[in-house]
Amino acid sequence: MPFQKGKPKTGGRAKGTPNKDNPLKTLLHEHSVDYFTRNIPAEDVDFGNEEWKQKHAGEMFSHYELDLMSMKASERAKAEIELLSYHTPKMQAISADMSVKANKTITDRISRLAAGEEIPAEE
Repeated sequence: MPFQKGKPKTGGRAKGTPNKDNPLKTLLHEHSVDYFTRNIPAEDVDFGNEEWKQKHAGEMFSHYELDLMSMKASERAKAEIELLSYHTPKMQAISADMSVKANKTITDRISRLAAGEEIPAEE
């Protein structure tokens, strides 16, 4: 029988126990679901444009979509970018060493080889 490392669990929550309900999180989740759910008929939307109502008759819209429709293009873009930050991972800053040790072109190397010069591999 192999040697078992560590000690058995002596305290804390039992395995498989669900997290406690948080009333605030539940309320915020329900509000968000309602905000993004398409539950408003186009006929109930008043943009002051009957042509729009006729074009979208029978369609359903969410509060989110209606809010976006009432914004300027720049405001919509900013709102979408803000929203993306909640579900898209942020890129980490990456630094790259772009220094060049030798400024030789392929034609320089070929002409040196044609002249019979020995060129080391690291050059």
